[in-house]
Amino acid sequence: MSKFDIHIHSCYSNNLYGTVLLSPPSKSMPEDIIKTAIERGLGVIAVTDHDNVMGGKRAYEIAEKKYKGKILVIPGVEVSSKDGHIVGLNVHTNIPKNLSAEETIALIKKQGGYAIVAHPLNIKYSLSKEKLDKVKCEILAVEAANSHSLKNKHTQKYAEENGVPVSAGSDAHSLSEIGLCYGETETEIKSLDDLVKAIGLKNVKLHTYTGRLLRRVIPGALKAFFYWKGQQAKHLFKKDTFLPYLDA
Repeated sequence: MSKFDIHIHSCYSNNLYGTVLLSPPSKSMPEDIIKTAIERGLGVIAVTDHDNVMGGKRAYEIAEKKYKGKILVIPGVEVSSKDGHIVGLNVHTNIPKNLSAEETIALIKKQGGYAIVAHPLNIKYSLSKEKLDKVKCEILAVEAANSHSLKNKHTQKYAEENGVPVSAGSDAHSLSEIGLCYGETETEIKSLDDLVKAIGLKNVKLHTYTGRLLRRVIPGALKAFFYWKGQQAKHLFKKDTFLPYLDA
């Protein structure tokens, strides 16, 4: 048995406008994400930052050096397509924003990655049912358990009616949210191929939590905003102050 949360954000997430003048929406460091996931019994995670692969790459590198055998970390990204957000697993190069869902999925697959439609059927940043119908045969799964989504039950119903595999991710923007939503497999997941196979065979039990949504999201966003504003101010006087968007 393995538990997985394959939609987690780190401090490397770009904000919605893609400018360093605003603040990353998370202050979670990659190694802290790994430690928290292990503490919560997760065997597999993916760091999938907004339009930036760096957080996933850093988390993967740290896990390989220091936590191998304790947790499987998959590098990834959450791409802002013009039709809604799409998670790409095993993606190592940034994919342009604002392409169509079809173009975004094709570029994910071109890298040898796997596309998961993130928090579908919601009002903002989400694929509609009409768009899902067009891409459902090109994706690995739909994300049917997401701790920020108001449409998990609708997505689960859509997946069941259309024979589409399901996935789970907390969409954590803070350490406290990691593992709030997760998937559970009967088989042990030791590799990306194992995970893809389990999802494809629909061998996934969903665990969903969406409680206290506003009380989680708003304070977390404000903490991240003021933290990074403080870091930016420090950087004016101390150039070695860590700012994620300067990490190339």
